[in-house]
Amino acid sequence: MAVRTFSQSGHSQNSLEGFYYVPYAMTFVLVLIVVMATLSRPHVHPDEHAHLRAALYYKEHHLPPKVCAPETLNTYSVYGASRLNTHEIVYYLAGKFAVIMNLVPLDDYLRVRYFNVLLFVLLILIAHHRETFRILCVPVLISPQIWYVFSYFNSEAFAILSSLVVIYQVIDADSFFRRSLLEKRRVSAIGALLLAGVLFSSLLLAKKSFYFFVLFLILCGLAFSWNRGMRETLRSYGLRVALPVLVGIVIFGGWETLRAAVNEFELADKVAECREKTAREAYKPSTPLDKTHPSLYWKDKGIPLEDLFNSGWAGVVFRSAFGYYGYLEVPGSPLYYDLVRYLFIAFTGYLTFSVLVQGERIHRIFVVAAVLIFFVVFATTIWKSWTRDFQAQGRYYFSLLPVISFICCTCWKYYNRNVLSIFVIALFLLSVHSFLYVGIAEIIKVD
Repeated sequence: MAVRTFSQSGHSQNSLEGFYYVPYAMTFVLVLIVVMATLSRPHVHPDEHAHLRAALYYKEHHLPPKVCAPETLNTYSVYGASRLNTHEIVYYLAGKFAVIMNLVPLDDYLRVRYFNVLLFVLLILIAHHRETFRILCVPVLISPQIWYVFSYFNSEAFAILSSLVVIYQVIDADSFFRRSLLEKRRVSAIGALLLAGVLFSSLLLAKKSFYFFVLFLILCGLAFSWNRGMRETLRSYGLRVALPVLVGIVIFGGWETLRAAVNEFELADKVAECREKTAREAYKPSTPLDKTHPSLYWKDKGIPLEDLFNSGWAGVVFRSAFGYYGYLEVPGSPLYYDLVRYLFIAFTGYLTFSVLVQGERIHRIFVVAAVLIFFVVFATTIWKSWTRDFQAQGRYYFSLLPVISFICCTCWKYYNRNVLSIFVIALFLLSVHSFLYVGIAEIIKVD
């Protein structure tokens, strides 16, 4: 099946053959994910207690809560923050999934964990039936940390699924969104475009760090329009592209309006007031600077930016993006991280320079946009760690996963399939070793 992407301005691309092993490798990963989800003790994974309690609130309730409502106090962290006070829709969805899972005799934490497991199952099913989606899922195989976020409840897993599905709709000529752009019957086109708007809204209602990926999509869309001719693009697709974008914004705005209305349209003020009440002393906004937690406000405390790097921040970020389990107390071996580092640099270097050397102008622009987004994410995480809270977390970079997927798929014709497979399989085997013999083997198990 020949697959055309929006990056090629209508010219057919060679068949996306190969990588047939991807859904089978993902099925093997699914087994590992289920084992980790089932055997690991509750609350031994990063912030799972906060994510879990936020989801379980929606098991009993249908509307967003009032800030600092008594029934939500167990969801507040030492920072005085609650996931229920964010815009993320995943907690509502997971809570309703837990209601359905009441039919199964399980503890609540397992019911909610299996929501994320289900998201990974959906990735496998789509990859099994859609060639383009197989290519999009190639980067999913290269890091055990990606699998890890599907093995306990958190909000990253939903964001990963949403972003990959949105990419598929944008770049595959057989997706219902792409077909709707050329559909002559308006009624059929409008139905597909409305559904595309719902999918787009899932990105807006996902974790904020994935807004970097939304920015990347916008940059690529502008590049495509400029390359094709802005006037021609607007005349051909403008209204049909605008409709799902508008629908997504309306759904997002509706959810945000509902949250604000429940809190008498004083949401920001009430969140700040609640933080002062519920945060521990070292994390309260009113606490004198010299008495705040050591990880907070380094810049205001006069700690130079160089100290952030001297403290090993970059190393922890890398390790926690490629297999660092629990609350960063279950690491892999130095040899493992060295091998992954060199392979990953070679892999991304191959993806980047193959296109820059051989690619058409539009594809080179896509790669430049990807590199730009990486530096924006890097600079943002550095600034946040220095000015607000020292957080060395590799998961903050997971918004780059769909960016890599986008480049792999739209620039497919510039890559040697065998070379790419060598990188992927090598990283996959290292990831299996890490997840199985470090993650599952050493994480705290249920009694």
